[in-house]
Amino acid sequence: MKIGASTYSLSKAIKAGAFDVLGAFDWLAENGGEHIEIVPLQGVFSLVETPELATTMAGHAKRLGLGISCYTFGASFIDCTADAFKAELDRVKKHVDQAARLGTHRVRHDVGFRPAGQNSDAQFERDFPALADACGAIADYAAPLGLTTMIENHGLHVQGAERVLRLYRAVDRSNFRLLVDTGNFYPVEFANTLEAIRQCAPYAGMAHVKDHHIRTTAPDCLEGWRDRGRGIFTRPAIAGEGDIDIGAALGHLKKAGFDGYLSLEYEGHEEARHANRRGMDNVRRLWDCQS
Repeated sequence: MKIGASTYSLSKAIKAGAFDVLGAFDWLAENGGEHIEIVPLQGVFSLVETPELATTMAGHAKRLGLGISCYTFGASFIDCTADAFKAELDRVKKHVDQAARLGTHRVRHDVGFRPAGQNSDAQFERDFPALADACGAIADYAAPLGLTTMIENHGLHVQGAERVLRLYRAVDRSNFRLLVDTGNFYPVEFANTLEAIRQCAPYAGMAHVKDHHIRTTAPDCLEGWRDRGRGIFTRPAIAGEGDIDIGAALGHLKKAGFDGYLSLEYEGHEEARHANRRGMDNVRRLWDCQS
């Protein structure tokens, strides 16, 4: 098992000028990180627009002894015409090429989002063939490059254990896995979050460690809080210090035989370096406590 963080988790420090994206590599290596997950940041860096940066990142990580765990980016194949589907697939392939340039062995891509009210089971059934076709085509393209592709329980539509597992089984590629996010299940699964993690853990190619503070009544000040519906409000927390039982979540992964990359994702108001350092320390301690 290796603990690290994503460029997304450190994005506030990058945007505040604490360091540039290569400086994030240095900071992680100096603060106990064993890997970095590369997530392009709008207005900061794009590997497709500057492919030479991927080569620079690969070399810098090697010098630091820091693994590059994954290349993570967005995509959507919902409501596409045949031409639009092909164009999006071609765009995704360019990102996959950059993942190979980075030297990582994992890619996490999205396949589509729908907002609350448009994410019904019936709508998921209508979208399902396109989602499965896209995942299969991306996995097939990535396979000769030595890459495993993954989808994440992300957003409200491609979400919940039943849906992501159904998609995983339909794609049925040896190089296709799940990226299990400990925090993202909550807005859909609510009290069943830990059970969803348990169900998905055997198929995890990687995990995001994310935590929330959770309230069942509206806070006096809503700043920083998200209304999740059904009287639930959440605010990002440092991993291991919120109301999701991160220890139990890690326990489910460990019991399933997971021994891969744990990547911190912090989205809250605390200073990013402080939050990521404490989060990595908490995750290491909680992982070691699990039998």
